[in-house]
Amino acid sequence: MFEKVKEVVEDYKGKDHVRGLRDCNLMVLKIFDEENYEKMRGRYSTITGGIRASKRAYGVVSMYEYLVKNNDFKEVPKDFIQPFDVIAFPESHNIYLCLGQLWFGVNDFDEFGVISPSDYADGNYMIFRKE
Repeated sequence: MFEKVKEVVEDYKGKDHVRGLRDCNLMVLKIFDEENYEKMRGRYSTITGGIRASKRAYGVVSMYEYLVKNNDFKEVPKDFIQPFDVIAFPESHNIYLCLGQLWFGVNDFDEFGVISPSDYADGNYMIFRKE
């Protein structure tokens, strides 16, 4: 798992967020579900297009719903977050990957990098762990 996460983080780090080619949903799929990554990559360029593509590919409308319905992932209490857990927001399409003290995903400059979890201290998010 460590090598796959390292590869994806190195590949995405500092690069622009591009829906359908390099986005947070694809980041999670590339690490945890290569088959669906291949089904989704290049199939959309907007949020609406991503919703349609994910509904066709694996029957859900968001990465949050994918994590909730996927038996390979379990919800974890926020106090028990650990590296490689996935942070998902029920009210948005934001997804982050826990790297320990920092999260990795799309930052305020619309590029991939690390952010502080304190930016979302009062946020409505959930933590998922691949079993």
